[in-house]
Amino acid sequence: MQFSHFDLNLLRSLDALLAERNVTRASERLFVTQQAMSGALRRLREHFENELLVRVGRQMELTPLARSLALPVRDALLKVETAVNTQPSFDPRTRADHRDSPHRSAHAFMGLQFHDPRDRQGIRY
Repeated sequence: MQFSHFDLNLLRSLDALLAERNVTRASERLFVTQQAMSGALRRLREHFENELLVRVGRQMELTPLARSLALPVRDALLKVETAVNTQPSFDPRTRADHRDSPHRSAHAFMGLQFHDPRDRQGIRY
């Protein structure tokens, strides 16, 4: 599967699964059903062609590939979160584009010439 066909929502599931090492806890962490998280794990396994989580006794362990994905996936999600939470800032002292400034609007308004339509020659009211 190519990246262009990869569902980026799966990265949140992958992050939770890698951190929790448990489908039920990962599903609770993301407030989805266990079935939804199991489906996400299935799709992730298909994409990576790797089990990612394997049962060892009564616990789930990460495969070597899963261990190598943990930090890059966490970093990617943190960068996305930072980008999404960025708030635009406006500082009129540093803004180069003053098209919408009140001073420009006032200047444009002052340049208008108002005429009384009755001043037109040849027209009587």
